[in-house]
Amino acid sequence: FFPKLQLNLNTKIEHNSNNYVSKTIDLSFVKSYNLSSLNFKVYSDSLFIKALEIKFLDVTGNYKFIENVVNINSLNGKIGEGNFDSKAIINLKDTKKIQLNGNLNNIYLNQLLRQLGLANWQRLELKLSSKNFKLTSNSQNFLENIEGRVPLTGSMYFVVTEDERFGIAFLRLLIEKIPGYKNLSKSLSQITDGFSNSPALIKGELDIKDGIINSENLYVENDDNKIKLQGSYDMINDLFDVKISFFNSNNIVVEALILGSIKDPSIQIINENNNSNVKENNNDLKIIFDKGIKSLIDKLLKVNE
Repeated sequence: FFPKLQLNLNTKIEHNSNNYVSKTIDLSFVKSYNLSSLNFKVYSDSLFIKALEIKFLDVTGNYKFIENVVNINSLNGKIGEGNFDSKAIINLKDTKKIQLNGNLNNIYLNQLLRQLGLANWQRLELKLSSKNFKLTSNSQNFLENIEGRVPLTGSMYFVVTEDERFGIAFLRLLIEKIPGYKNLSKSLSQITDGFSNSPALIKGELDIKDGIINSENLYVENDDNKIKLQGSYDMINDLFDVKISFFNSNNIVVEALILGSIKDPSIQIINENNNSNVKENNNDLKIIFDKGIKSLIDKLLKVNE
């Protein structure tokens, strides 16, 4: 009395510019001959978005003809050692509204950025989780219209070599005679002493509106050391504008600014006597690590002479 039509497909997908690739993907569509929804299920062992691999992608949902709405009841998968589980509602009417909520677990941000071709961070290791994130946007101008709330937890680790530890310790001895580099020495010492021996814990919240990620309460803590980040990242124009405060026992040790693109940001130390001086390479932590601590020490020894 109530027949149904079921279509099962086993195939592969490949975008013309290789943005989306899957060697095997299973699709299932079920429609009863009544006013019920069209049910669908998608499964793939491995789906590539550019170079980012999503393993064990499992999607179930339905399409409601009358409302012209797609409900994704379950959207799960693995990215590296991490995973995600989420739900979505896609309104196909004039608004084209998309609602997405769910959880992220132990996502390795470095891998994500590297495989998407956005950045290749070498010094900073980040793993992030989010419980009950909520995002809304629409299918037209997705980034420009995205907004929502993303609670964050996770871990952060600075990669510092033994030679750099020794160099930074030696740098402390030189600073007494070259006071202009005092804040630089403090920040380098804070990184090596407080955030390179073991992962520090991340906790906070991101607010997103009109394609801009904002945070006023994002903290990284490890024992007696703490970092507070305040500012924004413009996803559309790829621009950081973030202030970092380094704390030791709840006292501010030094402050810095993260400026520029996600691929090549600068981390400028704020001087005590000139907060607007953010263009000196001598105060850029990224440049100093890229060129090597020894290069800075050699320069300071010549200055001291």
